[in-house]
Amino acid sequence: MISEEDKERIELAQHCDTCINWHEFCNAECCKTIFLNISSDEMNTDKSYIEVKHLCTKDKKWYYKLHGVQYVHGILRFPKRYCTVVGTRILYVRRCMMLDGDNLCSGHPDNKPEICKYLTMETSVDPKGCEVTPNCLFRYKLQEEENGKTSKDK
Repeated sequence: MISEEDKERIELAQHCDTCINWHEFCNAECCKTIFLNISSDEMNTDKSYIEVKHLCTKDKKWYYKLHGVQYVHGILRFPKRYCTVVGTRILYVRRCMMLDGDNLCSGHPDNKPEICKYLTMETSVDPKGCEVTPNCLFRYKLQEEENGKTSKDK
């Protein structure tokens, strides 16, 4: 069952083409949150950091650095104060350094990490390395499509 609030957002999402038009609803969640699914043997915690073994490309290192994550010798070091760990899932909430006061990316579209360019309506269905946040435009657009299919099937 879809809540009335979700119904309203699904309706509003129909008229939104870009994330920028949606920022009043999502508050740029994807630029402030990193989700990681890891196995317990990949994670180590000390007093200040959660450390995760993770081989990164140069682009991914840059992405993590923009969120205040250190990368040293194949280990990502997440400052613990920004983390919530639930089982094998880390939720890391820290604003990207490229995000300006209006929640817009100050980076040129061609000069930002690939992961930031990757999430689109098409990739949100199978996001390989990205995760759609709770208030993401694409989440509501997908619900819109699912509801449209359901009502047409009846």
